[in-house]
Amino acid sequence: MDDSASLLSVYVPDFEYVMLDLTQYSDAEIKGAVLSRVVMLLFKHSSDPDIIEKLPAIFSLMQGIVESEDGLRYLEAILRYVFSTVDLSVDEIKGMVETSISPEKGDEIMTLAERLKNEGYHKGVQDTIREGYIKTINLGLNLKFPNQYHTFMSFINQIRDNQKLEKIADAFLTVKYPAELKKMMEQ
Repeated sequence: MDDSASLLSVYVPDFEYVMLDLTQYSDAEIKGAVLSRVVMLLFKHSSDPDIIEKLPAIFSLMQGIVESEDGLRYLEAILRYVFSTVDLSVDEIKGMVETSISPEKGDEIMTLAERLKNEGYHKGVQDTIREGYIKTINLGLNLKFPNQYHTFMSFINQIRDNQKLEKIADAFLTVKYPAELKKMMEQ
C-alpha cells in the first residue's frame, strides 16, 4: 500500500491555499487586471451595508471591458453575482450602468438585467413550489406509511421534477398501500 502511494505521489500537485482578507486593503490598493479588480472589489464590499453607493464606481471600471467581444458575458456574470448578493431592482441597476458605463448600454443592460432577475425569480418560485410538495409528501408519508418514511423520502428528495412531485403528493388521496406509492414513484 505504501509503495503504491509513493508511486502516485509524483502526480499529486504541490500547492498552497492562500486566502486574502480584502477588507484589509483600501479600494485604491486593490490593483491588477480590470476584471480581477472588479471581482475583488465586489467580494470585498458584498456584505457592506453601503455597497449600493460603491457599485457605480465598481461598474465604471468595466467601461472598456463591456465594449470587448466577451464584454457582455463578463457583465452578465458580474450582474448575476450582484443580483444574488444585493437587493436591487432592475431599474436601479440600469441607472447605475447608464451613469457608470454608458447610456447606450443602458437598454442592452436592462434586457440582460431583466432576464437575470426573471431567471432568479422563476427559480425561486419553482424552489418554493418544490418545498411545498415535499412538505405535503412528508406529511402524507408520516400519516399513511410512517414505517417506510425514510425509504421513500430518500428517493423523493432526489426528484427535481415538480410535476412528478405533484402527482406523488396527490397520490396520498388514493393510495392504500406502500407498493402502490412505490409503483407510482417509479413511473
